[in-house]
Amino acid sequence: MRKLSLLAAATALATALAAAMPALAAPTYTLTDIGDLAGGSNYSVAYGINNLGQVVGSSIGASGQQIGFSWTNGVMTALPNLPGGNNYGTLARGINDSGQIVGSGIGLNGSTPVNRGIVWQNGVATSMGDLPGGGDLSQGWGINASGQVAGTSAAASGTTSALWQNGSLTNLGDLPGAASSQGLAVNSSGHVVGVTAFSGTSKATLFVNGQATDLGDLPGGAVSSVARGISDAGHIVGQSITTNGSTNVTHAFMLINGVMTDLGDLAGGTNQSIAFGVNSAGRVAGYGFDSVGSQATMWFDSQIFSLASLVSNLGGWRLIQATAINERGQIVGSGTLGGVTRAFLLTPDSFDDAVAEVPEPAALGLFGLGLAALRLRRRRAA
Repeated sequence: MRKLSLLAAATALATALAAAMPALAAPTYTLTDIGDLAGGSNYSVAYGINNLGQVVGSSIGASGQQIGFSWTNGVMTALPNLPGGNNYGTLARGINDSGQIVGSGIGLNGSTPVNRGIVWQNGVATSMGDLPGGGDLSQGWGINASGQVAGTSAAASGTTSALWQNGSLTNLGDLPGAASSQGLAVNSSGHVVGVTAFSGTSKATLFVNGQATDLGDLPGGAVSSVARGISDAGHIVGQSITTNGSTNVTHAFMLINGVMTDLGDLAGGTNQSIAFGVNSAGRVAGYGFDSVGSQATMWFDSQIFSLASLVSNLGGWRLIQATAINERGQIVGSGTLGGVTRAFLLTPDSFDDAVAEVPEPAALGLFGLGLAALRLRRRRAA
């Protein structure tokens, strides 16, 4: 009871402080066209960025296949596939500050092509393998500074969330009664977030120390949520179904200390939004809809912005979705330029207010209290 009282007091204090402070001015950005692989079809999308500004994603190569890439200081490099899988596509989703990259591609089981999670380091592709007892399937989604990878693997019980580290793949487990689960992101503490699927619904899930915790969903709508990003400070973001009047809608959320907040959507659109990434300063990247359609979106200091409105050199770009944000506030995503799909990088014009502070031990302690309270509520609800 004391822990719950401390959590409630801390949450109330944070809310009061936020209400008393004026909204911060929105940052402005300069856009960089990431380009595409030579000889391909003028197509690229970006999925991940590290704190050095290195970007990963996929492009179409000269063979016409999707190929994972890394991009550093204006130079795009194609990533190799696993041995035997060179005629099939690859996809890079995340990169850490050591340059380790995670994604997926095709390997061979004997002569049979199989889907495999891949970790790239120094230009070498390493298969994540898969868990014993299942079909030939794994995927890599997110990677942290220690090289731990959040992903998915087939297992004896079906498809489940998994953590790859030091060449070994570990089953992260599922919520009771689950049909399957996926690990989609991992922070520096090794905390993995993702989704657990049930018959006809899904639940945003946190996987820590072999235990899966139901993160809940926004009130009012159908029971459905997905967690897609987690910061080193413990912010968790994703999407959940809620209601707009009598209509179910999908909204981006942020969860801090066990409290899930509806991040809302852009004005004039279809009342839909999804959050993909979050940094330790609480800046969130994703997309929403306005009267034109899907727009790359940032949530910042309880405000929501179409990123296109903050870019000084937008030109003919339409920014469709933002997929990741680093601790310096740089954002990557994809949009259209001249009728083709291109990856972009947005760099803040000033880093003064973009660099996240390292969370204080007390803040991390409150996150732990929030997790404990969340588990207690789930047990009581069950």
